[in-house]
Amino acid sequence: MHHVSDPARSHATVSVSSPQPAFYYLLLGLAAAIYLVFACYRLTGIPLGYDELLFCNAALGGVDPDLFNFVKWGDVPILLMDYIGALKAWLYYPIFKLFGVSIWSIRLPMALLTIGGLCWLADLVRREWGWLMALVVVFFLAFDASFVHYTRFDTGPNAIELFLKIASIALWLRFVQTSRVRYVIWIGVVLLLGQFNKLNFIWYINAFYVGLVVAYGRWAFDWWQQARLAKRTQALLAIGGTYLLAVAYLLVANRLFDVFGQKIGNEKGLAEPFFRVFDLFGDVMGGSGLMVYTYWFGFGGWPQWLFSVQPIVATLLLGTSVVVAGTLLLRARLIGPLAAQDRLFLFSTAILFALLAQMFVTERARYGWHIFAVYPFATLSGLYAIRWLWARLPGPATASRIGMGLTVAGLFGLVLATQFFMIKGLRRQPFLHGAAINQLIEYARPQNQKFVIVGGACTTQLITMTQQPDKYYELAYLFNVTHKFLTIRAKDHAEFAQKFLAKPGEYLFIDTTNPMKPGEVARFRDFYCRPFLDIVAEHGRQVEVVKEIDGPPGGDGYRIYRVRP
Repeated sequence: MHHVSDPARSHATVSVSSPQPAFYYLLLGLAAAIYLVFACYRLTGIPLGYDELLFCNAALGGVDPDLFNFVKWGDVPILLMDYIGALKAWLYYPIFKLFGVSIWSIRLPMALLTIGGLCWLADLVRREWGWLMALVVVFFLAFDASFVHYTRFDTGPNAIELFLKIASIALWLRFVQTSRVRYVIWIGVVLLLGQFNKLNFIWYINAFYVGLVVAYGRWAFDWWQQARLAKRTQALLAIGGTYLLAVAYLLVANRLFDVFGQKIGNEKGLAEPFFRVFDLFGDVMGGSGLMVYTYWFGFGGWPQWLFSVQPIVATLLLGTSVVVAGTLLLRARLIGPLAAQDRLFLFSTAILFALLAQMFVTERARYGWHIFAVYPFATLSGLYAIRWLWARLPGPATASRIGMGLTVAGLFGLVLATQFFMIKGLRRQPFLHGAAINQLIEYARPQNQKFVIVGGACTTQLITMTQQPDKYYELAYLFNVTHKFLTIRAKDHAEFAQKFLAKPGEYLFIDTTNPMKPGEVARFRDFYCRPFLDIVAEHGRQVEVVKEIDGPPGGDGYRIYRVRP
């Protein structure tokens, strides 16, 4: 076997040779435990959300033939919706068989998978940047409010995506260290699994290849010249074949379902999505955007400065990474090969900016679970850029270490502040996940009538937790629309009311109540049930309220109507 030596490892710019202390694994275990505590805090107290459960019907064997079973091969689910694949449903099928369906069996596995990813990330950072940086990175992520939120509720789904990204980076570094092509083949398997998990994983696949060219292009060229023909062929087939398969799968799905939309901007021009992406980046990395649009508390009880400082700091770290990356690329051009640890930083930073660029040109990339794709690269690049800059400032080494420590401590203080207020917020009833859904499930379970869901995102929760799919229908199903779960707009009330009058039988209609302040408009509402029922009542149907379920202040409640001849 021809092994290409890595000369960059003998030109380290910051020493990582300090011996690993005996307590390293104790601290790593502590970081994992802290993440698990945050992830499990009020784990059963926060009711399940609609998007959180979109995989459950398929994981249960498709108890309902229509609910998030977008594409199937026989009875095997392939796509749950237009861009989310069935990998999570496949993984959960044995979990539900062994442990049943509960909040614990739904949420805990993804938290444990995230811990596995964090430990793997710590191992690869320790090898390249030293044990201290490994602990700093993992502790930052363990306390990061956005990171914890998006992996514990996993609405993306994000936890599997994160694990596969870390796996691909670790496998590449092993290939660089050993020149064994089997690691490249495994990278192909990992990337294709990520693409199957959700189609916008193509962002990461593209970014991964961009990172390889930017950070490891010269090394890869040297390896190619020295490797045997068989090894080069295997590597080329693995890398090229992986990309071709991923792109082919994406193009077919996009052709059929228009996954990514047609536009690069909107009527406001390209500047609007540009600022949207970077605003979201600052919000997600800082945690403040998560506080606003997920928990709907406004500034009540929260320090207003936190909403401004966090995104600004996150964006400044992004800019710092650009400066350091540009300096390193210039040094590589003028001086020669970079240190291995610098190349990992360039790899991470190139991936980060390639991801952000693709979000910019993707019309539908506008929510926090999309921007979550920047993890863990934003954290890796930001922290390494700080260390690199402080190590090169003039003055005594002790002063640089103190300055570096104070900078990291200040950033960590902001992360702690965000997590503190997140925990404080979780003690209240969140906006979208009020306890009303649990009461609705308990009310619906023993009923014999059919439920028609007109307003409110509750279908996945009802079908998953009761496993009685024949009882629940969204309004469109009653009017022979091709797909059972289809949103109907307010303008359709009169037409659909007329069609409903031709149907016999008794139905229970579920509508959402949202006790906002007078004059405020409830979010995420296309229509309410009342106009539809008023028309039905005018034509002789009996309409009565049989159940009121109050939601939290400013959150969702439910009103159930009985409609009969």
